[in-house]
Amino acid sequence: MAGRDGGRSLLKLMIPVNADCDGSVAEVLKEGGDPVEFEEPLFVIAPLTGS
Repeated sequence: MAGRDGGRSLLKLMIPVNADCDGSVAEVLKEGGDPVEFEEPLFVIAPLTGS
């Protein structure tokens, strides 16, 4: 059955993530499928300079 894996439902959500500053992603701390906790950092942001 589509959307099922070993009796568990699979759901992928694409949720926008807001940062506290303008910049670009310098490092990804978690990969797809890695477990995460509430408020755990996922990315390191390199702030834009000269703005």
